[in-house]
Amino acid sequence: MSRRTVNLRNSYDLANLFHYNTKISPARMRILSRRTFRLKVNRKMIEGMKTYKLSPKESLIDKSFPLVLKERMTTRIYEIRTPILFDIVSTLLHFSYGVSRFQDNYNYRFIASAGGIYPIEIYLVAFNVRGIEKGIYIYDEISNSIKLVKVGDFRRQFHESVSGMNKYYVDNCAFIIVSTINISSTCEKYDNRGYRFINIDVGHLSQNLYLVSSALSLGVVAIGGFIDEQLEQLLNLHDVEDGVALFHCFGKKQQAPIDALKLKLEDYYEK
Repeated sequence: MSRRTVNLRNSYDLANLFHYNTKISPARMRILSRRTFRLKVNRKMIEGMKTYKLSPKESLIDKSFPLVLKERMTTRIYEIRTPILFDIVSTLLHFSYGVSRFQDNYNYRFIASAGGIYPIEIYLVAFNVRGIEKGIYIYDEISNSIKLVKVGDFRRQFHESVSGMNKYYVDNCAFIIVSTINISSTCEKYDNRGYRFINIDVGHLSQNLYLVSSALSLGVVAIGGFIDEQLEQLLNLHDVEDGVALFHCFGKKQQAPIDALKLKLEDYYEK
């Protein structure tokens, strides 16, 4: 592969440089094909953490799959801090990132992951969830439970980490789900190209969160613009290989007056 020089003149040139330098040449392909890799699980579990077993309910989902796809959308307007039932949160977590089946000594998930590595850890930040206390929880998908990491209302910290309309979403949502990544877990197998795959994994998870939210008639918006260091400190992500990739705000959709009053369009406007 020929080499070329990339002058970092634009803010996105670093992305171009990374993409170019993670291309696979025939020689590099031979090296990667001989590399041995042992799958390991990276879990940030702490003994003695207060645990809540999830209670997912398929009965909460009564929409057809085509309708779920059709209604999938980003929600921009929420009812202000309306509490959400823990059963709904449980169903969302389970069907977005939980274990779908156990087969051949392997836990299959509801999403795909490069090499079956699953480098994402999920944190639930509960503000108004009925059935659990306010705080930060880590999701253990194997036991299908959440474990309390920090007690308290951390809405202000998220508010200060974003700007513009994203502050509105944080201020009015009922809870947040944070997707954190461990870079080395996938890159140990795929070298630096693994970082591409990690971001694809994050996209898989985000799509599941959107689709399950659609099935539950739950409002959702993904936020990728935030001050990384603030959230990393809040979640105690001190390792350089760990970081926040994305977070989603969830809440009850605010109905338009015409829908809330169940009026016909011609009756809504003054005649």
